[in-house]
This record gives sequence, C-alpha cells and structure tokens, in this order.
Amino acid sequence: MKHFLHILYFACLSFSGTAQTVTFEGAQAFVLKDQTRVVVFPAKDCEHCFYYIPTHFRISFNESKQPEVSLLKISESENDPVTGGFLHVLFTWGIDGTQDTELQELIRSNTDSLGVLLGATTAENDTTLPGIQIKGKDELSNILRAGLKSSSGVATTPGGKMAMSFRFDEAQMKVLQDALDHTGAKSDAVFEINLVVLVQTDRMQQRLKISQQVKLTDLLHWLR
Repeated sequence: MKHFLHILYFACLSFSGTAQTVTFEGAQAFVLKDQTRVVVFPAKDCEHCFYYIPTHFRISFNESKQPEVSLLKISESENDPVTGGFLHVLFTWGIDGTQDTELQELIRSNTDSLGVLLGATTAENDTTLPGIQIKGKDELSNILRAGLKSSSGVATTPGGKMAMSFRFDEAQMKVLQDALDHTGAKSDAVFEINLVVLVQTDRMQQRLKISQQVKLTDLLHWLR
C-alpha cells in the first residue's frame, strides 16, 4: 500500500495551545524499509531531540491484523439482486513500534549519533480543509461523495482512529461491485487528511500544512 505525504506551504499564522516546537533548519527526510516516507525536525529547546511530522496515513488494522473495513450488501434474500449497501472504514496515521525503532537508528546513523526520537510533533486540524476529504473526478469519486453519511474529524495524535460511513443505492452498488470484480480497476479517487504543525524558522514561528492521501484502490484491495 502506498502512502503520500505532501508538504504544501507555510502560512504565517498563530498556533493555539501547547505544542512541541521544531526547527526548520536540520529537517531531514527518510524512507523506511516499507517505503514509508518520514520527515523529522530537530526540537527547538531540546538538544539531540527529534520529532516526526504526521505521516503514514492508512487504513487501520485491528489487533488481529485485519483491516477495519466492512461492506454490507442489501438484498431481499441471498439469491436476490443487491439493492444497496453500507460501507464503513477506519483510517489512522503515525508510525508503529517497528518503524519507530528503524527511524531512531536512521537518525543516529545519518543525522545525530546521540539523537532521540520523541514521537510525533503536535498537530492541529487544518480548518480550511476540515475532515477527511474525498478527491477525484471519476465516477467512483462521485459515488463516494454522494454516498457519504458520516465522517469523523481528523485525528491529531498518532494512532487515533478516523471513521467514514457510506450508504449506496442499487446503481451505486453496481458500479462499486464492478470495481471490486476487476482487480485491475482504476480510479483517481483518494481520501485526504490535512494537518498543521508549528515550525520555527530563522525569523518567526510558522504553520506547516501537511496533506496525506490513501488511494481508493487500496481500500478496494481489502474489500475483495
């Protein structure tokens, strides 16, 4: 499963609440063995301390290592045509214990031999793009937007769960089922979260906007 992290831009705005402040100077990107891209920043007031900015947005898995997704198809009986359906999916972000250990070793071997990874830096929701966004221009993208019934806010701490629920009618379920029946089905639909972290530059504190995406095709894979 591929994950994407895009650092969009700086905005010179205030940042409310208590936060771990990181410095822009010394930031470094690492690619872990599973191809997860992680950007780390030095802590402002803690020598040899590092934080990673939000990354690894993905479909959530439970303790049994099963994806937390479900698709319920509606029909009068087992042999009758499907007349609708419900889709539920949980998302999360943040590196796990194995990735944390790997990242700690990369920091010490490439950046600071005494470096200590303290976890994820404080994040806030991007109020200009609240909630999980559904982006894309194809038919499946439109069906997801039309079928969305509820969506939780974006988690601001690693490991937090984010839920989305959909209800589809008969025609929408037919399109979705066609995509599920064809393993090579393509779609430009993505689920996107947007977060903000506080970064110290030479002159001021600024808000760094971060966007991460999960492809619909990843979700389809786990629904098959």
